[in-house]
Amino acid sequence: MAKFKDTKFGTFLSKAGDVLKDKGGTIAGIAIKAATGNISGAMSDVSTMLSGESSPEAKALLNEFNM
Repeated sequence: MAKFKDTKFGTFLSKAGDVLKDKGGTIAGIAIKAATGNISGAMSDVSTMLSGESSPEAKALLNEFNM
């Protein structure tokens, strides 16, 4: 079984953390939700987090996420 960080969602969260310079542990909380099976909660949190950002990088991530 692949480690979570090696999954598509894990890779995406890593990229999002790099772009957003996550300091509040939001990315870690999302990863924990996903790893424990709460995928819908994790996806909702990602959408909320990215929607609240106005940088071009965050908007690009939101578009990628929505695909």
